[in-house]
This record gives sequence, C-alpha cells and structure tokens, in this order.
Amino acid sequence: MVYQFSNCSFMKYLLVCFLFFGVACSSHPQQELSDMKYISDASNNIVDTVVTYDIEGISDEGAETTVTYENSKISKSVTNVYLGTGKVIIVFDFETDVINVLETKFSYTIGIEDVKSENDMQLDYEYRYSLDYEGNLQGEVIQERIDIFKVFKDIVPFKLE
Repeated sequence: MVYQFSNCSFMKYLLVCFLFFGVACSSHPQQELSDMKYISDASNNIVDTVVTYDIEGISDEGAETTVTYENSKISKSVTNVYLGTGKVIIVFDFETDVINVLETKFSYTIGIEDVKSENDMQLDYEYRYSLDYEGNLQGEVIQERIDIFKVFKDIVPFKLE
C-alpha cells in the first residue's frame, strides 16, 4: 500500500510528526533531578519515616517531639518543650555511640496569649553537648540544661518495628 499526499497534507503530516517528536523529547529538568534523587536514595536503600509524639511529664504546658527514622532506626528528633514564660527546643542527633544535643531556650517578651511570631521571643541560651545512650552527660556539667532524655527514651522508640 502506498500513501499519496498532496503538498499541503504532507506538510501537515510533518508538522504533526515534529510536534509529537518535540513533546516526546522535551523534559522537565526538575522532574529528572527529583527522579535521580529518588533513584539514588533507593539505591542506598534509605527509607525515612517521620513521627510526632506527645511527651507527658516534662512540662505542664506540654511537649512534643518530631522524630526522623532512617531505615527504621532513630536518626534525629526535634523536641519543643512549652513553658509558661517561653519554650525550649532540644535537637537530638543520634550517632553510632553518642547523641549530639543542641538545646535552645527562648523567653516570651510579651504575654503568652499575644505571641504571634519569633519576633515576640528572645534567646536566653544555646547549649551544645553530648549524651551517651543511657542519657549520661559527656563532658562538662551544664547546670541550666533541661534533662528530658529519660522521659524521652521511655516514650519514643529508637527502632520502628
């Protein structure tokens, strides 16, 4: 079977072919980059899970922690401890033999009911220290730090089942 085209229909045919070719060949670089990242993560077999836990018994105003697990093992947590006069943010970075901690305390500069943003708080202190997996402080003693690790360890699983 032989197809015969007039000049006009042949040009339309070519135009349609080029349009399909152009659409098929065009790509979105952002999509390719995210796919590559996903493939890279998949090739490393890293699976992240994020879970938020309420922590009772640390503060009357409440406390919660958001925990990141890599391959079902705890890797990082960010804990907000709410106080009547401010809040404390405690970040645990879980390494193989040690937990690196960043503890930051903020005080409200106005009444708690009027707090709208970080501009309504002032930094009181920022401490960096390390703990072992039993919660024992490694290095020099920090008197003002808030020791939540034992309560944290009772509530937050270090490995997801």
